[in-house]
Amino acid sequence: MSSLLPVNESAPVDRVPPGRIARRRFFLVASLLFAGTAVFHVVEMARSGFTWRHLAFVGINLLSASLCVLRPRRWFPLYFFFLTVQQVESHGGDLLTAWRASATIDWVSALVVGFLPILFGLALAEERAPRAATSA
Repeated sequence: MSSLLPVNESAPVDRVPPGRIARRRFFLVASLLFAGTAVFHVVEMARSGFTWRHLAFVGINLLSASLCVLRPRRWFPLYFFFLTVQQVESHGGDLLTAWRASATIDWVSALVVGFLPILFGLALAEERAPRAATSA
């Protein structure tokens, strides 16, 4: 039926830039990773007993997962800046300790140290990207 409708080829077409599509996909994957990490901390609490650290990271990871989906313009990059600094300090230390002690790579820490700065950079790019006009 759409072939019966007139086509106005001169009308502007709202297109989502490829960079924004890639960021949306990255944030979706990040959201799933954060949710999985929250589950990991719940399992660790069940296995080794309650600790405030695990409970705190359940909340932090669930908040991170929801922020990756919602991407609030004002708080998004600021939140991930502080999370990145904290995690790079913590997991970066673990990475160095493992390497110095036994010349092995702590892969979880390596992934965290590599992943979060990228996420922070993309959060900055998302904040600075122009928003699509909403139709009234």
